[in-house]
Amino acid sequence: MTIGLSLVIINFILIGIYQEKMATDPTLDYWLRSGYIAASIGISILATIGGMIFGSRLYPRSTQEKERAEKFFKAMTQPYKVEKAHVEPARAPSPFYIIGFVLLLLGVLIMLVGFGVLIIIGDNRGFWINIVVSMVMILLGTVLYMGKKIKRAAD
Repeated sequence: MTIGLSLVIINFILIGIYQEKMATDPTLDYWLRSGYIAASIGISILATIGGMIFGSRLYPRSTQEKERAEKFFKAMTQPYKVEKAHVEPARAPSPFYIIGFVLLLLGVLIMLVGFGVLIIIGDNRGFWINIVVSMVMILLGTVLYMGKKIKRAAD
């Protein structure tokens, strides 16, 4: 964590130093924005693996810990048996009711975004795309939501 944080801080410092030059040099801009982050992730992974190997060599497991691990893995090979009592299975609720409700909410949210696109940005095409998508989601959500209610009434 310390190495990763240090690399991110160094990246911020380098971006601050070379900010003006990055505007004219696409290679430098790519390296400091994308390449450096990718390299720092690789360095963090290697540092983590190195720390794990070094820590395992420096602090080997005790015999007590080895015995506990062996006992655990031996217990994992044994199947877990449960006495089954004769109980009527409960009827699982249908997930379609909840999915329908969530689709309704998302449809309304997308419709509000559509109105925001029209009012704030003034994009008529984006508005209609949002409206059509929201209406489809609201319709599908209503069918799924009401389908559960209709099914309950029929039972």
